[in-house]
Amino acid sequence: MHVNRLSPLLVAAVALPLLAGCSGSGTASGIKLLEQPATGANALPPGGNATGFQPGSARFAARVDGLSYYVARALAPDGLDAADAGVCLVVPEEGMTVCGLVAPVTATFPGHTAMVVPDVFDPTGFIGDGWNQAHRNVLIRSDSAAK
Repeated sequence: MHVNRLSPLLVAAVALPLLAGCSGSGTASGIKLLEQPATGANALPPGGNATGFQPGSARFAARVDGLSYYVARALAPDGLDAADAGVCLVVPEEGMTVCGLVAPVTATFPGHTAMVVPDVFDPTGFIGDGWNQAHRNVLIRSDSAAK
């Protein structure tokens, strides 16, 4: 069954960033893109209403089929260091922000599913399962590829 084949991959994807954190990857999230300085290219498009992430932390990753995909730092709850708050996938045209403590973070919206993955993630098994690597840290699958 499709779910059984994908489940071990997801377990491995969750374990990898935890192991990477022990190896001194240099970033709390395992995503070096978030450590890059902000530039004009990282500005969210006008009219987007995505919220729920640390202001100024969004970094542009890819544009696919008219949608922009950004990786950002999650808002830090009281008592948690901002660098350890987690990561978000931001799709401003959809007004969508989905965050998680560790990557992968997956968002499903009409027509597509997108996933933020850490730098150490090997997408080979996912690409063979209908996912496309739009950026080192962003995988995208259309609903038609999921069937």
